[in-house]
Amino acid sequence: MPVFISFFPVPGGITTVQQTDVRPVSERFSSFANVHGLIVAVNADQTSQVQPSGLVILTTAQWDVATGGTGGLKLGHTYYPAIFPALGLTDIAPTMPGAWKVPVGVALDATRLRLVLGEPSQILGDSIYFPQNTGLGPPVGTPVFAADTNLRVTPAISSSLSSATSVGLIAAYNNGDPIVQTTGIVTLTAAEWDIVTDTGGLIAGRQYYVSKTAGLLTATRPTAPPAILSLVGTAISTTQLLLGTPSVPVLIS
Repeated sequence: MPVFISFFPVPGGITTVQQTDVRPVSERFSSFANVHGLIVAVNADQTSQVQPSGLVILTTAQWDVATGGTGGLKLGHTYYPAIFPALGLTDIAPTMPGAWKVPVGVALDATRLRLVLGEPSQILGDSIYFPQNTGLGPPVGTPVFAADTNLRVTPAISSSLSSATSVGLIAAYNNGDPIVQTTGIVTLTAAEWDIVTDTGGLIAGRQYYVSKTAGLLTATRPTAPPAILSLVGTAISTTQLLLGTPSVPVLIS
């Protein structure tokens, strides 16, 4: 398992290590995304032996547990931390917007991994951008619209045609700036969707619209005039929303 040093109890004391976390949840994971080494053994007192450099040599069976594969490591493949709740390593580079990409090592054969611990870099892609923001930002999952030419974002609300034009959802934060995803699938935890929906999280198959409450999504399609219909996306699971943004608000009259 790739881990990072999370606590020094006393000078010279035993170091506490924690599983590397590269999920695209919020900016707090930027510090947790570091990899300081791999656990190579567990002592009788349940403390861990962490190797920070060089060649990590394990049996193919041990690598299979760590990677979920068969036959050990794949020659020439680069390995990365698996995204929680998975444990260990994967040779599939993360692609989800907002996730942290951290190279851990390159396989020299089925049993040897040469550690090449890299700096975490956040995946941006073409579908998201860094808008400017002031103060404490709204929660992830918030539908937003561009309020001015400086790309300052404001929670969308279906009170006027301009403010109901959702350009996307806040998918993550980086150094206090919201990362707004404008296309594709936004993946958050069920608990995070709970905060920004009126249905207690996403319901697969339901369409979600800009709500009358700023920054919220609603699964109730407005029908009574006067009302503004602004479709944001369709839930494809309890954690994933397929965006249909930028939304085009329609005045029901």
